[in-house]
Amino acid sequence: MPKSVERCVKKVIASGKPEGAAWAICQAAHNKAMKSKNSLFADSINELPFIVHKHSVGDKVDYQLSIKTGNELQYLVFPSQARETLVNAPNITRLFGRESEDTRTDAWLTFSGTTKNSEGEVEVDGQMKPIPGIYEIFDQGVLKIGLQDDHYSELYFKGNVLTDRWILRRIPNIFDTAKFGESEELLLLWKPPMQKSYNQAFDLSVSPSEVKCLCPVDILSAKFAEVTGKEEGIELTSKFSTNIDMYNPETQQFEGTAASVGTVVDFFGNKYTYTPEFLTHLYNEQKSKLQSGEITPIIEEHSLDGDEVSKGSVTDCQLVHEPLLHIRVNGNYNGPLTLSEGDAGLSYELRLKSTWSDEFQSWVPFSAKIDKLSVVRHPACKICWVNKVK
Repeated sequence: MPKSVERCVKKVIASGKPEGAAWAICQAAHNKAMKSKNSLFADSINELPFIVHKHSVGDKVDYQLSIKTGNELQYLVFPSQARETLVNAPNITRLFGRESEDTRTDAWLTFSGTTKNSEGEVEVDGQMKPIPGIYEIFDQGVLKIGLQDDHYSELYFKGNVLTDRWILRRIPNIFDTAKFGESEELLLLWKPPMQKSYNQAFDLSVSPSEVKCLCPVDILSAKFAEVTGKEEGIELTSKFSTNIDMYNPETQQFEGTAASVGTVVDFFGNKYTYTPEFLTHLYNEQKSKLQSGEITPIIEEHSLDGDEVSKGSVTDCQLVHEPLLHIRVNGNYNGPLTLSEGDAGLSYELRLKSTWSDEFQSWVPFSAKIDKLSVVRHPACKICWVNKVK
């Protein structure tokens, strides 16, 4: 709950207004103020029609959310990664996308089918053939726009699939340009564990409460053998950036977090869920390399020298259980990046064998070979609570 809204409510109640009216007045004032600060949608207390299309062109799939916010429809496009789909359960779906610069007419609220014009090409017998786009209705209904500021918007859905409180977060574009281009900003659509119902959307006296759902990592851990035993796995690569906690510039020795349980997202938007079983396997791989004398080289990612010459090596590792399971590594580093400035992280570069989980919308690694450990500038993924462990 924004503190400014709470202060506003107290003042309005003190002026003699009923509590319910005070919440409505202050929410409207908050949203109006936030709209001037570049929020995504115009302030509205109405039910707004929406539709979600599953859009495919050949083997490329995205989800498109269209909302009637005025005379036309604003719409947002979320490319699907792997076999990713929209799931209504809290804390499962995380789709990255952008708002289109175009708008749509009301006809899109009921449209389903194949486009008349080509939207892409596919190779047939050595020649490129134009292919249309296919739009399937994934969900439709009405929604309400809750609190907004220049960082996020609340969306309360009343659809056949999507329900209650979802969040649209505005985040920096950290992904590979091949996926989202040069755009500086992206949108993250997800259903958080802090929930309010559709009917409570405009009642600011009701704070979101946490849904008692198990963490996907814990559930996957319980089902690890079942999930990973279905197939031989698909070979993938992964980079997971965390923090370097301690560095001695005189001895050039460092200590930091190399990997942790949790769900991480790579630069192409693919999700990987690192279970305790997988992290234990990864630790054993690193320990085995150290005991056999095989070097795990440390390189500088995006090297200033334009190469990947080893700038050091891993010298030790520990599997730490608190506050959550993670791998700590020690090593030496003599590269040009100044680690003592506190703005550098570590990134294991792995060759993974993974299987896709439809239930948890994530790749689940179960085997890995360690190629190297990279020093990363401005790590995009930081496990802050692990960094408190010394």
